[in-house]
Amino acid sequence: MSMRRAKAAALVSAMVLVLGLSLAGCAPGAGAVGDAPQSSSMAHDGIDRSDVLITFIGAETSATTAQDRQILHYLQAKSMKTRYASSQNVTDAQAEAIVAAVANRSTMILLRCNATKNSVGCDFNDRVVAALRSARNDGIPAVLVSSSKQSTTLDERLYAAQFVLHAESDESSAFKDTHADSDVTQLQQSSISLEQASFIVMNNVRHAKTMYVSYE
Repeated sequence: MSMRRAKAAALVSAMVLVLGLSLAGCAPGAGAVGDAPQSSSMAHDGIDRSDVLITFIGAETSATTAQDRQILHYLQAKSMKTRYASSQNVTDAQAEAIVAAVANRSTMILLRCNATKNSVGCDFNDRVVAALRSARNDGIPAVLVSSSKQSTTLDERLYAAQFVLHAESDESSAFKDTHADSDVTQLQQSSISLEQASFIVMNNVRHAKTMYVSYE
């Protein structure tokens, strides 16, 4: 092999090595995207607000429609670009919306919980699970959204957090009468804004798996 060919081969090998390292850096680790531990000393510029694109996917029933509208209004007021996908009475709508979110390179997915047959917990079918796995492989964090803390059998590697959403006005006695004491206590002691919670997840900052989040 000539000296010129040897140099060319070495250059190609180096490029392949660099490309391989870059691709490896994009691959998800052992945890969910947006949920990986990160040292507080690590430099991190964060995502620019102008680059944010959130896909907000509604539940399969109309029970949360009014709250969804309020959340969309909140996100728009915070200059956080959001696309909303309704899932009411449409087969596999949630799975298709997740696939679309991956295709349009969303920064984060907010996914409404669906009640199980026992009306407790977050229930998702196999197509949604497969779509969430695709989002994880593409480095897009997914967040489960509910109005009270819900249990789920979903693999924790597929979602970064569960946002338990409430408006500031929900801290009334009526809210306390309809929610578990643990929810009310957490709401009062550790609630943060939806804006803050979203950037925490999108910037992959360490956080609790269940976050109590206000949108007013």
